[in-house]
Amino acid sequence: MLAKENGSSTLRRSNSNEDLDKKKPFSRPFGKTRIGDNPTSGGRSVRMASPAPGETATLLRQNQELRQRLQEEANSYRRRLDTYKQAQQNQANLVSRLQSKVMQYKQRCTDLEGQV
Repeated sequence: MLAKENGSSTLRRSNSNEDLDKKKPFSRPFGKTRIGDNPTSGGRSVRMASPAPGETATLLRQNQELRQRLQEEANSYRRRLDTYKQAQQNQANLVSRLQSKVMQYKQRCTDLEGQV
């Protein structure tokens, strides 16, 4: 709420519930349309003209090429992902074997120290 004090404007906060009750939810003013709505089309969407037959064939070919390229990229990604997973599994196996060897060496050292 804006209040005039000593000739200057200051912002004053009101704690009354009346001010909150007076506020109405946002609504679009009568006669206004959404951005992108064409008021002359009566709210209907405007259709684009169909491409010429030669353009249709070109678009279909491009569409097919793009689909093929997408499929190839997806297959390549899957192969790379599988390779990564396999390398990760191999590394986990190596770490496990090394940990096992370390435990064996520790046990052997303990046994040798016990003999001395």
